[in-house]
Parts: sequence; structure tokens; C-alpha cells
Amino acid sequence: MDIQKPDVKAISVFLEENRGSLSDAEFVTRYIAGLTQSLQADKRLYRSFGGFWWPLKRILLATSQSDILEMGDSYNTELNQQFSYANDALTVCAAYLTQQENIENGYLYASKHIYATDTHEPIEIVIEDPAIELLILADSF
Repeated sequence: MDIQKPDVKAISVFLEENRGSLSDAEFVTRYIAGLTQSLQADKRLYRSFGGFWWPLKRILLATSQSDILEMGDSYNTELNQQFSYANDALTVCAAYLTQQENIENGYLYASKHIYATDTHEPIEIVIEDPAIELLILADSF
């Protein structure tokens, strides 16, 4: 079963319109730096990416940024595979657009997200990263 995600052509257009003169790797690096700052300010924001959190965490773990966030070293490999695109630049664009839509719809901190499958059946995915949830809990004291 595959989860429907934003159209790769639309994501490619968004990337081209927003990359300027940056290569894919430079674009991803810049996005991840901004994401790191946002998560340092409010760790609960990770939930707003829905299923795209897992490929974002994979990308974060591949950089030194993950040390700054102290967010553990594991991620959901199945959902990473489901939500990743052919390259990380497309993946971060899809994650960003999904987050913006979630925020617009009032799902800023929502952990439950509904997706359509390739058979058009809805599926609920709960985004819960245990390592980050512990950090959120620790910050609340």
C-alpha cells in the first residue's frame, strides 16, 4: 500500500522557483539549518510535518545538526521510505509544503494525520517520535 503524497511535478516546480542558484545539496543544507533553528525554538513543530517528519529526521541525522537537537538516532524507516522522493531537495520541499498546509488547517501540533492510499482509502498515521517527545516533556518542567 502506497500513501499518496504531493505530485512530484508540482514539487519540482516549487523547487525550481525557490532554489535560486543553489544546487540540490546547498538547498537541502540551507533548509535543514532553518529547520534546526525552528525545532530548537519549539520541538513540538516536528509534528506539523506529518509523515514527512521521518525523511526530515533521516536527513537531519545525516548532518551535524542532529547533535544540536539531541533528538536520538532512530527514525521510522518504513514511513521514511513512503514519504521520501527521489532526492532530498524534493523531499524537503514536499515536507515544507505539507507543513504549511497543516498549519493553515490548524494542525500545527497535531500528531494524527490522515492520508489517502493508492486505493483512495484513508489511513491515519500518528507521528510520535519518542526521543523528541521526551525532550518536549523535559522542557515542560
